[in-house]
Amino acid sequence: PYDHAKMLNDAIERGDIPPAQILIRAHPKYDMLVSDISGLKHVKFYQPGKKVAGARGWEFEKEDTVILINTVRWNDININSGSTQSLESAMFDRPVVILGFNGYKPVPWHKSVGTGLMFTHYGYILSSGGVWRVNNERELIDACRAYIQDPSIHKEGRKRLVENVAGILDGKSGKRLADTILAALAA
Repeated sequence: PYDHAKMLNDAIERGDIPPAQILIRAHPKYDMLVSDISGLKHVKFYQPGKKVAGARGWEFEKEDTVILINTVRWNDININSGSTQSLESAMFDRPVVILGFNGYKPVPWHKSVGTGLMFTHYGYILSSGGVWRVNNERELIDACRAYIQDPSIHKEGRKRLVENVAGILDGKSGKRLADTILAALAA
């Protein structure tokens, strides 16, 4: 995350991207220290969840969920490297940039963000036309600048993504699922 944050921070400093604040919301599974980004003026850091003692998992507090919903809903752009937040951002019609490169230094293939984007489940998101995949620093800056100037870019693709992956957003998914399970049990 540091390399991408530095790229964006420096682009803001140079005026390549309009003034902005960058929020790094670390995945709770991975440890990242605030000191890692302390020298980046336009970058803030948030580590959600708490590690569960003696387990490999984590738990979210109510505040973590509220912060997540609000940042996904109100951000200008969601930048990630293969996350469910792509779909969640599309649900709120928020632009999504997908990182297809690791940063300044090469990494082994099995640790590359681009490798994760090759999985079938992420193919639906990439093929929707609702996200902007970037493969280098210049593309990242160009995509961010373009989305800030016109957040409607890829709007139809985001709508298609939500329809194809999430379905109807009417708050009744649980009822439909229960009805389907009960019908299958009754058969």
